[in-house]
This record gives sequence, structure tokens and C-alpha cells, in this order.
Amino acid sequence: MNYQKNMKIFGMRYVLMTVCCLLFILLYVPDITSAQSANDEPADSYLENPVQVMVFGVFHFNNPGRDAFNPHVPDVLTPQKQKEIKTLTDSLARFRPDKIAIEDEPKETAYHDSLYQAYLNGQYSLKRYEWEQVGFRLAARLGHNQIYPIDHEMNLPFGEMLKYAKKHDTTAVNFFMNWGRKLKKQADSLLENKSLYEALKLSNSTEFRQGIEAVRARMMTVGTDTNHVGADLQARWHKRNMRIFANLEHIAEPGDRILVIFGGGHSAILRELVRESRRMKLVEPLDYF
Repeated sequence: MNYQKNMKIFGMRYVLMTVCCLLFILLYVPDITSAQSANDEPADSYLENPVQVMVFGVFHFNNPGRDAFNPHVPDVLTPQKQKEIKTLTDSLARFRPDKIAIEDEPKETAYHDSLYQAYLNGQYSLKRYEWEQVGFRLAARLGHNQIYPIDHEMNLPFGEMLKYAKKHDTTAVNFFMNWGRKLKKQADSLLENKSLYEALKLSNSTEFRQGIEAVRARMMTVGTDTNHVGADLQARWHKRNMRIFANLEHIAEPGDRILVIFGGGHSAILRELVRESRRMKLVEPLDYF
């Protein structure tokens, strides 16, 4: 009897809670929805007036040696290389970007803006950084007021993964090293025998991006079912790029045309995130070369 009585009481309480929940939804949710629609942008606003984004993958002009494989870039301050950079900016100018995003963190915005304003006033000579040689130069040509750093630095334990792979998965190491040497040789040959323009066409090609992603996919398999050292490294790399994309979203407004100047290794992920966004439309750099 007590059991049946308790179940009856429980059932009555369950029905009462269900009714209360339904009343809450009917009475309050419409108010929340109307408040959101009054204050937020319409869901489809960027579909009609999307942000056009060109992700322009580069190698680092100043040879900082920050990547696993670094092509040797000739001195970009020589008259010949300056001429080649002008040819490059002539091509990018056809996109008519109204914002230029670069590979440095948002906290450095004031620093870059101060240098950019000094450059506009004839008080600063451009250094070897790609964000100055291409970004500042193009922004000045198009009459921009500022530069937009959107990077998010994170420690990537590549050395830890490589150390593990050398001991436990030498085929992965060989795959990575062979690909890197081939790519570096190809880039060095273009930079030595042709032009920055031609080398940057390579770093924005489908072949280049597919090669990088094939290496990342292989590296994800390094480890065991209890030590995902390769997958964890790639997860951290994706996390960094997702935060970069979030910073890009923060500067984007409907109808913007944004040029993103970043290391070529970021291109594949950033391009995919732009494609997935209902607010954005991806623009191909090579369409303007």
C-alpha cells in the first residue's frame, strides 16, 4: 500500500512539474525570442550581404625559422624583390579589400597602427615582415586607416610528438621529412630562379594545401590508444586556428572585403572555417593572379 501511495504521489508531482514547465515555455519564451530579435542581427543578414574573405597564404619574408621547414627567402628589400612585391600587391589590389588582417595578436593592434601611421607620414621604412611589405603597402594604396592583427599564439609541442615518433613510429617521421624536404626544395628553387610572385602562387595552390593536410592526417596517428600525442598536437593546432577565425569574425561586418595574410600552414583550416560560416564567402587568391 505504501509503495502504491508513494508512486501515486510521485506521479502527481511529475504531472504538476510538467504543467509548470509548459506554462513557463508558453508564457516566457515568446518574450525572450522577441527580445533577441529586437537586439540581435537578423539570422540571414550576412547571407544577403556576406563578408568576402581572401585567405592569402605566405611564407615568412624575414626568415625567422619559426616553422618545421623554412624556405630561404632572398632579401626582399633589394630593388628586384621590391619590384616583385609591387607586382604582387597590384594583383591583390584587384580584390579591393577594405580590411587587411595579419599574423599578430590583437593586443599588438596599437603597435602596428603606430608603425602604419608613421609609414603613411613618411617617417617609417618598411621592414622585411610580410605584413608590412604586403599588408602596409596595400593598405596605404587603398586608403585604409588601420591594420587588423587577428592571430592567437599557442605553444605547440611539435618537438614532443617528433621525439615520440622517432622512437615508436619511424614511418611517420620519414613521411614528414620527405614531404618537407620536397616542399622546401621546390620553394627554394622558385625563390632562387623565379620570383616571389611565382613562389606565392605555389603556397596558395590546392597541391600545397593538400600536402600539408596529408602530413597532419598522418601525424594524428602517432601514439597509442592511451597516448594520443599526434592527435593532441593536431587538436591544439586546430584550436589555435579556431581562435584566429573567432578574431576574424570579431572584425567582420556585413559587406566587408577582408584580406587575411597568414602563414601558408594556416590556409586549409581557415579556408574551411570561412566556407562553413553563413556570414562569409571565400575568395580564391589565384583568381586575382
